[in-house]
This record gives sequence, C-alpha cells and structure tokens, in this order.
Amino acid sequence: MRAGGPAVSLMPEMLADVAELGGEVDALPRHNPMATFTTRGCVRQDERLWQQVLSDTRNRLGQIATRLAQYEELQPYAVRVREIVEEMRQPIAVPA
Repeated sequence: MRAGGPAVSLMPEMLADVAELGGEVDALPRHNPMATFTTRGCVRQDERLWQQVLSDTRNRLGQIATRLAQYEELQPYAVRVREIVEEMRQPIAVPA
C-alpha cells in the first residue's frame, strides 16, 4: 500500500510501518464521489448542523480575539480575527 500527501508528510511515522510513503499514485479512478472534501464539506450534513458549526466557529474566534486584544503587541491580530468573524456573518452557499 502507498500513502502520501500533506498530512502524511507532516507525520510520516504514523504510516511508515504499514505503507510505502511518497511516490505517484493514480488515485482519481478510485475516488469516492460521496467522500468529504475540506473544500466542500460533508455531503451528508444538513443545513442546521452547518449553521451550528459556523456559529460555534464564530464564537470561538471571538473568544480568541478577546484574548489577543489583552496584549498590546497582538492587537493587530485581534482586529483581523474580528474582521474574519464579521466576514463569516455574510450569507454563504451551504453545500448540497
């Protein structure tokens, strides 16, 4: 078996005993079209769950911004995190 990609390159020791690492693999013909993509999200998620994930993420980022703002040298990062939270409030297309 072969394994590769960004995650494997970060922690190759996790698969070193069970797979040949790196090299070329023609994976597209074997790809599952119902699989989860980080760019698309899970095809089985419903709207309510998706909105809850967004809400939880906004809340957590707000907490992070508050902590960053406590340190003068990190305040520019706090401002940017708050801007991201506001951008996340814009309507988005939920994956089908």
